[in-house]
Formats: sequence, C-alpha cells, structure tokens
Amino acid sequence: MLALLAAAPLHAASLVGEWNLDAARCDDARIAYTADGRHESLQRGDDGWATLASGSYTLEGKTLVVEFQGQSETLEVVALDAGRLVLRNADPARRSASGVDEVAFVRCPAR
Repeated sequence: MLALLAAAPLHAASLVGEWNLDAARCDDARIAYTADGRHESLQRGDDGWATLASGSYTLEGKTLVVEFQGQSETLEVVALDAGRLVLRNADPARRSASGVDEVAFVRCPAR
C-alpha cells in the first residue's frame, strides 16, 4: 500500500502553500505557490507581508517549471508531502555546477 502512495502522481494542489528552508524563518520570509499558478517571494515587514517578486509555475508529473522575469527554471520534485518539499535542478550539469544536489523546504504555518 505504501508503495502505491509513493508512486501516486503529484498534483499542483499538494504544492500550494508557503514554504521556507527553515521553519524558524517562516516568521520573516516565505516562498509561495498559489492555486492560480503564481510563484511568489514574500517578506514580512512593519506593515505586514509584501510580495517582493512574482512569477508563474506549472507542475506536470514531477517536473516543476518556475518562470520569472523571462527566465525559466526546470526543477524535479524529489519529495512532496504535507510538511516537506524537496527540489533539485532537473539538469544534472547545472546541479553539478552549483554544487547543490537538493534543496529541502518545510511548509510554513498559516498566516
């Protein structure tokens, strides 16, 4: 049964939410994936939350494509569940050049 769940296709609804690399930093900054396909960088200031940057995303299977200011990044979703999102660059050469294999995010609590 567990193997069947692991093989289940990813859905954009699973990705929707706000994330950070460190749960303690969720109070100050977040990366958001919205239900309408927006990818946003959020920062908390004296006046509340502000959107610092916004782009779009699509999720097909395990391929996440993020677009921002005319640039496109293709990522592979390594893991996604209720509390954790693990991504890596889909291009092995770019992954090798950056020296980073995977990046793990935690889901931030509701604001």
